[in-house]
Amino acid sequence: MKYLFCVLFILETLPGILSSQEKTATWVIVKNTGDNIIQADFSTVKVKEKSDIYVWGLQSVRQPLKIEGIREDIYKIKTYYLINPELNKYSILKVIYYGSSNRVIREFNYADELKKQGARYNYPILPGSEAEAIYKGTVKYLKESIIEKN
Repeated sequence: MKYLFCVLFILETLPGILSSQEKTATWVIVKNTGDNIIQADFSTVKVKEKSDIYVWGLQSVRQPLKIEGIREDIYKIKTYYLINPELNKYSILKVIYYGSSNRVIREFNYADELKKQGARYNYPILPGSEAEAIYKGTVKYLKESIIEKN
């Protein structure tokens, strides 16, 4: 009976313990033009299939952006990238738009659509782009750190 009570207690408390140990975002500036700050979250970087890099990027702007289909001003854009260094290409898996006070205005999830299309890397990494800043910052981080590979 004591054994059963211990097992039930562990099963009941384990999810709370695990969720409290989730990694906190570690945003590092990879590009700053004054009007536009690009950051990458290195705490969640994943490397899969030997060369695919998954990383969150965050763009903060001084002057709010206007995007068709979104009525409110946008101050931050959080993007989940899939980057392939060998092909020098990337895809956007998810985008979250933030308004004032860091409130989520809109989000789009493109991962399922990419799978349906069979597309893997939609865009080239262009010199001077946000994607290039995220890519270079992440590669520098990976060279300096040991991360868990899945």
